[in-house]
Order: sequence, then C-alpha cells, then structure tokens
Amino acid sequence: QHREIVSGDGTLKTSATLTSISQIGELIIENFDVECTIGDEIVYTMKTVFGFFPPDAMANQKGLKITDHEREIFDRPSNSEIDLRSCPAPYFDHPTAHLPDSKLLMVDRITFLDPDGGEASVGSIRGEKDVDITEWFFKAHFFQDPVQPGSLGIEAMLQVMQTLMLSQGLHVGFVKPRFEPIMIEGETEWHYRGQITPDKTLITIDFECVERHVEEGNCWISGEARLWGDGLKIYHAPRIGMRI
Repeated sequence: QHREIVSGDGTLKTSATLTSISQIGELIIENFDVECTIGDEIVYTMKTVFGFFPPDAMANQKGLKITDHEREIFDRPSNSEIDLRSCPAPYFDHPTAHLPDSKLLMVDRITFLDPDGGEASVGSIRGEKDVDITEWFFKAHFFQDPVQPGSLGIEAMLQVMQTLMLSQGLHVGFVKPRFEPIMIEGETEWHYRGQITPDKTLITIDFECVERHVEEGNCWISGEARLWGDGLKIYHAPRIGMRI
C-alpha cells in the first residue's frame, strides 16, 4: 500500500509505503518507509512503526525504561521559572527566530535551564506543560478517543531545544535567523510507549545537549530528549537535533 500527502502550497510531498504488517490477536503492527521531497530533492527519509492496541493494553501503560541518570534529571530541583505563555524576551521578541506565540506552543514554562552544561553536556533544559482537557488537539485527535498527537510531543522537544539555543544567543549574528522544523541532514531517532490523554495532569520535557556546532551562517545542537506524562517516561529521542 502506498499513500502520498502534498502540502497546501504544493511544495512538500510526503510518500509512505507500507512494507510489512503483523497481527497477534487484536494487536496490529505496521512498518512504513517514508520519503519527504521538495520538487525532485529528497529532504528527509524515515522508517517508522505504528501499532493498533486493544483497550486493556492502552489502559495499563508501563512507559519506557528509566535509567538512574534520567530519573536524576527528572527529579532535580528547579533553578528557573520562565513562563512562556507570557511570551517573554528573548524567546518571542525576535522577528524570525522565536517560539510560536499560538496554539502550537507546546511548553508552558521552563523549570530548569543550564545554558552551559557540565562535563558531559553543552547545555541542559527542562520544561513543563499542564494538561488541559479543552485543548484543541484533544477535540481533533481522535474521534471518541482523545489523545495528544505524538508529533506534538516531538514538537515540545524541539521547542525546549529552541529555547536553549535562544538562551545561548546562537541566533545572534545572523541577518535573518530561522529554525529548521528539525535538523535536516542529521539522523533522528525516537521511541513511543504511552500516550498523553485528558486524564493526565502534567507533561515534562527534558533535553541534554551533547554537541554544539557554530559557524558563519549555520549553527546546530544535538542531544537526547525525553517526554514524561505524570512522571512516566513515554517518549524518548536518543538522537535529535535543531538548527538555525
């Protein structure tokens, strides 16, 4: 099976091909190869797996394995209280390099910010978002089965990374800096095991920057990101990057 999706202005085309399908009882697993193109240029390729799970499996979510290091990051005391909903500078005041001041803002506040990092990193950040049952995405995704889309969980990771880059001043010196949607020409990996549903209370997102590259007209960071729902680690991106 093959499906293509074309953006509204006709520039970006996403092509997905179903490569295999497995079923055990009510559990269905599908594998896809995905290719994103602009014109004749391939800008992103992806291998992805989707699952359809019986209700009892979704009700008893165990999340992903948590290491001692990850638990330490999650539990560390707050050293910052930046309310992003109030659109503070320097995260919203730049005309081109800023966080979204719209319904796409997926982080309410920053509770930990270390722009420099320690021995093993070049910056660290943690953010939070309150779960609101009236959120627009719960109404749209899915019918009678509301859940925050996984893509918006990844967007939350990218937004805390953008916040870190802005706090480090990596956009300064550019004539017209812009964030890529995600770092193109870099490898990205992420895993899901759980959902953000309306009964949850708090989403926590953390990112450890392990690599930073700055040159004229180009800069990027990469590292490891996680998303937690009420203390349960459900998304993990071992490799993810953002570029200006």
